[in-house]
Amino acid sequence: MSTVTVRFSAQRAIISQWIKWWTFSPFSHVEFLLSSGKTLGARLIGGVKEREIGDYSSYSDVTIEGGNVLEEAKGMVGTKYDLLSLLSFPFRIEAQESKKVTCIEFVSELLHRHGIISVPNTHRLTPYQLYLILINIGWSRKITA
Repeated sequence: MSTVTVRFSAQRAIISQWIKWWTFSPFSHVEFLLSSGKTLGARLIGGVKEREIGDYSSYSDVTIEGGNVLEEAKGMVGTKYDLLSLLSFPFRIEAQESKKVTCIEFVSELLHRHGIISVPNTHRLTPYQLYLILINIGWSRKITA
């Protein structure tokens, strides 16, 4: 079975610090790390797409058995970012837009659909909660702070 690397990260930028505070998480972002050295994830600017690796203040990689996760993820390139879901997160209001995703919705829902995690309401997870789920089910990890 093929593997996929999930990257959890934070940056020094104000928006990253705000998201960490807003989501009660030491990470502000989660995305897939591709073999090309690029990442694939959802961001406020540009939605879901491949990007050059960012300037992280900290990150942690978790490598998992991923099956066809990346193929499906690549098929979602162009999906818009769900800002309403992010803004509603601390209030636990269900404001998820069906055709848009946040970074956590993008990654966690794909992992759920492929049977890697079995957690209800994956769109309500924080990047840190997903990180804890993955490391607690025994996947390998590499931490760089």
